[in-house]
Amino acid sequence: MDLKPAASTASNKAWKKFLARSSTGMNAFLRLGAQLIVYGLTGRVPLTMGGSLKGQLLYPCLKKGVEVWLESPLRQLVTEKGRVVRAVVLSQGTPVRVLAREGVLLASGGFEYSLEMCEKHLPNSSSKEWTVGAPSNAGDAIRATVKIGAKVALMDKAWRGAVAITPDGKTSFLLADRSTSFGIIVDAHDERFTNESASYVDC
Repeated sequence: MDLKPAASTASNKAWKKFLARSSTGMNAFLRLGAQLIVYGLTGRVPLTMGGSLKGQLLYPCLKKGVEVWLESPLRQLVTEKGRVVRAVVLSQGTPVRVLAREGVLLASGGFEYSLEMCEKHLPNSSSKEWTVGAPSNAGDAIRATVKIGAKVALMDKAWRGAVAITPDGKTSFLLADRSTSFGIIVDAHDERFTNESASYVDC
């Protein structure tokens, strides 16, 4: 018995109900669509969510002439008299000691690409093949701060949700699929494998 056409029909009906909830929602959807068309015609690339945040942080840095190093992972924090004074980063394969006159700001993501840390801290099984996070999220900053005596908390918590692995091996986070009504998420064997209504911290 093939359930896929029925599931697709239900999904389409759910999307129609989702868009028709209010005129305000529909107008916002149409404005967004028109904006995306304009971006496509003018060659602009819109940024949203995390990409938008990074873009807004990068823009003033470039205007001020701040030197930005890409692919330069943190390797060590150096302290003197209880204060972080230098950061050691790996730049183009070479360790570089960067002087920190005003301090060090760490905004480096989590540890989803560290199997060792996932197995140690997370209560449920995990795999880097399932994550949609950045490959650079390997817990480098967390390890560096713990090494100099920092305390950590909530290491057993994670922002999770159902994902789909496409035939070409890419991972897709199922967000819109969970937002629609009347839908269920099944695997390749038509078996339901997640609670679609669960919060991100309970998945």
